[in-house]
Amino acid sequence: MPVPQLGVGLVYWPQLAPLLESVDLIEVEPQSYWHRTESGEYRVDVDALEMLASLPVPRILHGVGFPVGGTEPPDPLHIPPLRQVRDALDALWASEHMSFNRFEGRHGKHNTGFFLPPLQSRGGVEFAVSNIWTMKENLGIPYAFETAANYLKPRPGEVSDGSFVAEIAERADCGILLDLHNIWANERNGRQPVREFLSEIPLDRVWEIHLAGGFERGGFWLDAHSGEIPAPVLELARDVIPRLPNLGAIIFEMLPFFVPFAGIDLVARQIEIMKNLWLQRTIRLPDAVHSRRERSIPEADISPREWEFALGALARGEDPGGKIAEELRRDEGVTLLKTLAEEFRAGMVADALKLTSRLLLLHLGEEGFREILSDFWKESSPELFESAEAMAFASHLKTLSLPIPHLEEVAGFEIAAIRSLIERRNQVADFSHDPIAILDALRNGLIPESAEPGFYEVEVIFRPLS
Repeated sequence: MPVPQLGVGLVYWPQLAPLLESVDLIEVEPQSYWHRTESGEYRVDVDALEMLASLPVPRILHGVGFPVGGTEPPDPLHIPPLRQVRDALDALWASEHMSFNRFEGRHGKHNTGFFLPPLQSRGGVEFAVSNIWTMKENLGIPYAFETAANYLKPRPGEVSDGSFVAEIAERADCGILLDLHNIWANERNGRQPVREFLSEIPLDRVWEIHLAGGFERGGFWLDAHSGEIPAPVLELARDVIPRLPNLGAIIFEMLPFFVPFAGIDLVARQIEIMKNLWLQRTIRLPDAVHSRRERSIPEADISPREWEFALGALARGEDPGGKIAEELRRDEGVTLLKTLAEEFRAGMVADALKLTSRLLLLHLGEEGFREILSDFWKESSPELFESAEAMAFASHLKTLSLPIPHLEEVAGFEIAAIRSLIERRNQVADFSHDPIAILDALRNGLIPESAEPGFYEVEVIFRPLS
């Protein structure tokens, strides 16, 4: 199923709205506009959806919550909200990551807190193909998977990165989202050379390219979506784009956290660079049956589920025991994945509970705050959604009975704000001291010290986006 040739776009964030007139399309990460209710269901922020639908550009979807590379099939609960987003935005195609973020542990199913690489074996191919077919049948629009970043060293006997991608794409009869920064970072981090990777994948199945920036840390190059596109990645793009007959879009990725630091002008320059790259594309091939290359896909010495159990547990800081875990502990990439998973969770807490986090930092310092977070990670499994992670952290704080004035009230106020978005109705938060004095002090980076005692109720008013 071919996709239209749209042009150059951005992963959309409100911070990048001034650049909308410069792009041909936007890519929307649908789960960024969902909340998980306390009953476990997923609810779409319909006001945000209406805003996105009003933007005067075509839209495509890129999932960030339910990757298709694992043994766990797509969660049936997320299909209805994904269809809701598809319909509201008239999405032209959708994609997801070739990773896993859920696994079967000793005591049930767990989230990993971060995207992890699947086992590259015959069994790994089978699970990925099944997941992609499920998504295709449920969404009814063209579907692709992204070539993911992988910080682990290659295992002896595993299928190469390129052959793994090729086999899945051909057997699932789907598209490939070629993230050039990811596969360049993979080469830098000790995996398959990019040009060898590109020689192994069916280039006529590449519908979309992702370009982004990153940085070096601890001997690894991180896929951080943090800044300008590295020169070697642009060189790769210039080389491969003329060989992609069915390319539909080139997308620049930057996380909203980095936009204030990089600057909107830098993003504008990346758009202009990508427009020149877009001009290098080739003429689209007429619709035809894709050829399939015969390749040998070996079975591994372990099963995909054993792999996920060992890697998922290690990334969560647990000891799963066993031979594969012992092997993985020798890979420095596992330590990095654990660190990234912890920082991702910390980022969700700090973003959703800004004032609560600031109050903890002011009283405990960074080291003390990290100790609280470390205890929380041991007691609580990672959540897929920021709102759920924030509620779990606020509940954890209650169990600690920390001697920090106003902590429970400030956390309660921020949780009320989250609940107002999820439930779409006003909420009430109680304070025993003047809330204006407390909240204003925290917004200015100060410890609240002069709040008048009393009995206060703060109503958090839900207002839809205009």
